[in-house]
Amino acid sequence: MAFYSCPYTYIDGRVCEKKCYRKEGCHIHWKRRTRIPCGDCGILTASSYGMCTKHAGKYYSKANYYKIKLQLKKWGQISQAIQELQDKKRDQASRVIQEYVRNWLYRPGGPMMKKAEARFYITASRQ
Repeated sequence: MAFYSCPYTYIDGRVCEKKCYRKEGCHIHWKRRTRIPCGDCGILTASSYGMCTKHAGKYYSKANYYKIKLQLKKWGQISQAIQELQDKKRDQASRVIQEYVRNWLYRPGGPMMKKAEARFYITASRQ
């Protein structure tokens, strides 16, 4: 078994260099993310944007903007689908109501059927 030296670099630039059995680092630092220098000022950072907290604000806000924009777009699609579903239900309900009203108005012995019969017999008698 070989001994390795921990390659972890502290934020102030010091290297840990403890003796360990893992290539990744000592028992404290082996799961830590590697630090890279900030793109603007050079301070070591483990940020996913590659910038220190002082300079990463614009990247955070841009990412948050696009995240919210995507959520609103999804919400818009969902609300549009809900609106279409409500319109479809409304159309189906109106068709059902129209069918019931038509059946009620044109029932045998109903007022519309009496008028239709009278018109039919008047038209038939003229010919």
